[in-house]
Amino acid sequence: MKERGKGIRVAGTSASSLFGKTRVPLTAIPEESKYNPVNIIALANELDPEPDADDHRLDTLWEITEAFHSKMYLVRVAKNKLWEAYEILNRPFKLNRMLRKLHPVYKCIEGRDIPQALNEFIDSYHVTTHAMIQYKHSLLEKWFIKSATRSMIFDTHVSLGILPDLHTGNMNHELCQKKEMIL
Repeated sequence: MKERGKGIRVAGTSASSLFGKTRVPLTAIPEESKYNPVNIIALANELDPEPDADDHRLDTLWEITEAFHSKMYLVRVAKNKLWEAYEILNRPFKLNRMLRKLHPVYKCIEGRDIPQALNEFIDSYHVTTHAMIQYKHSLLEKWFIKSATRSMIFDTHVSLGILPDLHTGNMNHELCQKKEMIL
C-alpha cells in the first residue's frame, strides 16, 4: 500500500475491493516495512463471532502462530473508559474459545481513533504482525461507520493480515467442493 503526496492514499480499486470481499486470508505489507520475524501477533476485532461461526476461518492464524512460536494478543479498542470497562467485563467468549490453545493475552485499549490506538499498541508491545477479521457490514453501516480494517490497511507500519468474515459459510466445505469440481 502506498501514500502519495500529502495524505492522498493510493490503492488499486481491485486491491481495495479484494480486501473487502476476501474469502481467504490476505496480507497487506506497507511499502516501507522491513522483514521482521512474526514474534508477536495482535489480533484486533470489533465483535465476538456468532456461536455458529466457522472455527476453521482462523486456521491460517493458528498455523502462523504455531510455526513462529508467536505470542498472541487479542486486542479491542474502546472509545472511552466506560466502554473499556464494559469490554473488559464482556470479553469475546467465542474468539477466546477458538484461540484458547494459543493462550492469547486479552488487552482492551482506549482510543477514539482506532488506527492510532492500534498503532500505539503495536509500538508499545513490539508487535511484528497485526491481524484483523474482516466483517461484512450492512449498506447502512457502510454509509455511517468507517471500516477499521480499511483504515488500518493504509495506516499500519507492520504487516497486516486480513482474515475473512467468520460468518460467511464453511470455508473448508467450499474449498472441498471447488477441488472436486477441478478433479
